[in-house]
Amino acid sequence: MTLMIACVSPADYNLEETLSTLRYADRARHIKNKPIVNQDPRAAELARLHKEVAELRLALMAGGGAIKTCPKEHETLADEIAELNAKNRKITEALNDALVESTNMAERALLVSTWKNRLSLTHYRAAMPFGNRKKIF
Repeated sequence: MTLMIACVSPADYNLEETLSTLRYADRARHIKNKPIVNQDPRAAELARLHKEVAELRLALMAGGGAIKTCPKEHETLADEIAELNAKNRKITEALNDALVESTNMAERALLVSTWKNRLSLTHYRAAMPFGNRKKIF
């Protein structure tokens, strides 16, 4: 409900202003407003989906809760999916093992390279005359 207060005066010198106010009030009286709730589109969609889920649950309960069985094709596809998931799991485990082994081998190669360099520097230093030796590492 919308409320409008129009102020009018019985004095002669305010006649034009009073008539103008009454005309405006009459026009405003005929304005029809349709209020709507400002709502986020996602929230509105979520509310609609919740309502639909509730209606479907009621329909399922009213139908006795009987659930039809899946066709044979669906069962076959479900079995295939289970097999593929098992294969995927095995391949993932094999890849993880290979990654660990590769990392270990790279670390060993780095250690061997480091020790090789140190050993060659030691031999180089040992071959130098004693007075010319500097601390290399």
